[in-house]
Amino acid sequence: MSADDTKPGKPGADTLLDAKRTKLGVGELSAPHQLDELVGKLVAGRYIVEEQLGSGAFGSVYRGKHAKLKRDVAIKVLHPHLVHEPTILVRFHREAKIAARLSHANVTAVLDTGEMLDGRHFMVLEFAEGERLSEIMTMPLPPERVINLVRQLLRGLDHAHSVGLIHRDLKPDNIIVEW
Repeated sequence: MSADDTKPGKPGADTLLDAKRTKLGVGELSAPHQLDELVGKLVAGRYIVEEQLGSGAFGSVYRGKHAKLKRDVAIKVLHPHLVHEPTILVRFHREAKIAARLSHANVTAVLDTGEMLDGRHFMVLEFAEGERLSEIMTMPLPPERVINLVRQLLRGLDHAHSVGLIHRDLKPDNIIVEW
């Protein structure tokens, strides 16, 4: 989720000003275990994979760049062993289709989806530059800042729920506070 909702003059603007926005992220990530074979490769003829950001139960997330537009993106790729699991593929594509309807300052936008030549499925999302909420929570925060961050999170969740999307893995590691 991203929270620029606090700027004066914006509909629903808060009285608390905080230059940082929160964005719902793309799933549980652990530290990358090894240099992935996708790093340095071109996905779908248009996304250059720059680095692996992490890996979870269903896939890995990479930082990438649109080759022509030079726009930073996040690329979520299902693990190869899941390409033959019909229920996982249906859920992945349903999530992408619903998430593509989201347009909110506090939600990471889905930009594209597809299948690679090796059969792995991927989803391309807006890249949110910042820190995970779990990292920010390790330091003392003024109550006003906490209220502002929670307000932004709830606005993004409300928007997601309004189009039928339920975030199944909501936790501080999956929330990015933008710089």
